[in-house]
Amino acid sequence: MKVLVCDDDKTAVETIIKIIHKTTPKEINISITGLSKTKDILENTERNSYDIAFLDIEMSSLNGIKLGAILQKKNPHCILIFISSYPQYVTDAFSIKAFQYLYKPIDEKRFQREYMKALQICCKIKATCIFNTLEGKKIIQPRDILYIETYYKRIKIVTIHEIFLSSIKNKQHVIETLKNFDFISVHQSFYVNMNHIYSVHSNYVTLYNHKQLPISIARSEDVKKAFHNFIIQQALQYPDF
Repeated sequence: MKVLVCDDDKTAVETIIKIIHKTTPKEINISITGLSKTKDILENTERNSYDIAFLDIEMSSLNGIKLGAILQKKNPHCILIFISSYPQYVTDAFSIKAFQYLYKPIDEKRFQREYMKALQICCKIKATCIFNTLEGKKIIQPRDILYIETYYKRIKIVTIHEIFLSSIKNKQHVIETLKNFDFISVHQSFYVNMNHIYSVHSNYVTLYNHKQLPISIARSEDVKKAFHNFIIQQALQYPDF
């Protein structure tokens, strides 16, 4: 797990790094880079990508919002947490999908709470699973799976980039493996990743790629309720002002 801390106040960088070290569970291997000089920040972010970034906003000759956008280009899943004394940048921060906006001076307990939330999300994003397919064992990230479809005597594992076929006998193993990654059964033939659902209708769901998948009548209300709860959980990951 790669963490970046940027602030033109070197003491602030050191304080944040100290809290991160104190808060991170021993089971998680992290690498922390702390930078305070604009030249070092620009050179480093040109070469590296990060999973979590703590960014000051008003740094000498460098804007933290623009830096956050650069980091997201390197890693679209980079979790951005802005730390600032100025409330006027909140809207700009969330326009690039910031995870959190914390105020200076740092409240250590709140910092730890939000950092742990970010860490949990990051671990889920980086998680990988091994599935048996007709082409052999494949390592697949759950976040990339759109849905699982029962297809004659096969199952199709449909990801963002490609489709894998597997024996129907592996279906239960696949479902059990993915049950903690926001998947839901919308139909006996479709097991869908809610992170890729754009909207839920009475008899079908629409994915962000415009693909529509059927919802069985018996599961319609359960699917609507589950997706509603999922949206609320996602919203709770962001700050309440």
